[in-house]
Amino acid sequence: LLLKPLDVITVKKLASTVGEVTIKGEVYFPGVFPISSYETIGDLISRAGGIKDTAFLKAAVFQRESLKDIERRRLQKFQIEMRRSLLLTQQSQQTGEEATIDLDLFNKLFSEDFDETEVLGRLVIDLYSILKGNTGTIILEDGDQLTIPKTSQVISVLGEVYVNNSHRFQDNLSMQDYINLSGGPTEFADIDKRYIIKADGSIVTQASNSSFFRSESYALEAGDTIVLPLKIDQFSSLKATTEITQIVYQMALAAAAVNSF
Repeated sequence: LLLKPLDVITVKKLASTVGEVTIKGEVYFPGVFPISSYETIGDLISRAGGIKDTAFLKAAVFQRESLKDIERRRLQKFQIEMRRSLLLTQQSQQTGEEATIDLDLFNKLFSEDFDETEVLGRLVIDLYSILKGNTGTIILEDGDQLTIPKTSQVISVLGEVYVNNSHRFQDNLSMQDYINLSGGPTEFADIDKRYIIKADGSIVTQASNSSFFRSESYALEAGDTIVLPLKIDQFSSLKATTEITQIVYQMALAAAAVNSF
C-alpha cells in the first residue's frame, strides 16, 4: 500500500500490555520499556540491546514496588522493638545497672521514621546465573527497575572503624588488612560479629560461613563491603540493632548503585 500525503499511521498498543519497567546502567539502550504478561529479566535485557563488557552483573540491583511496602513495615517493626528496648535499658540504668551505651544517640537515631526515598524494595538476585540459565528467571511486574553498575575495583569498610572508607581491591589482602586500612576497629567495635555484604546484597556472617572467616580472604571479592557492628553484648534486648544495621547498610549500598546513574 503506497502512502499519500496527509495519510496517518496509527500503531495501537497490544491488549496484553500490563505495565512498564525501567533498566539503567551498563546496557546499550537503557530506558523505560512496556512489558507484556510473563516477560522476564532476560527479555528486558535483550530489548535493551544486551549487556556491555563493563557490566558488573554480581552487583545488579533489582527493585520491586510491592517489596517497598514489605520493607517499610519491617523497618517500622524494628523501630518499635528498638524503642521498647531503649525504655527497658533506661529502666535498668535507674536501678543501678552499669551502662556502656549512649542512649541519647540511640533515641535520636530511632526517633524518626525512615524517609520514603530510603526504602528501595530490593530483591537480591544472581543476574549472572539467571542469564546463564543456571537458576530460575524472574517474571517482571509493573514498576520493576533493574540497575546494572560498572565493574567495581573497590572494597568498602563501614561501621565501627575510625574512618569509613573504600579501598582498591587486592587479592593478597585479608579482611583484617582492609579494616586496618580504615584505621582499625574502635573501642566500641564487636570484631567477632563482623560480616560481609556481598555485591549482590546477600550477607555472609561467621555463623553462615565459618570457612570464610577462618581464611579471611576466601571469597572476598571486589564490590564487597566489610561491616563492623557496634558491641552490644551487655544489652541482650538491643541485639536487634545488628539486624537493623544490616538492612540500613544494604539500603545505603543499593542506593549508591542506583543513584550513580
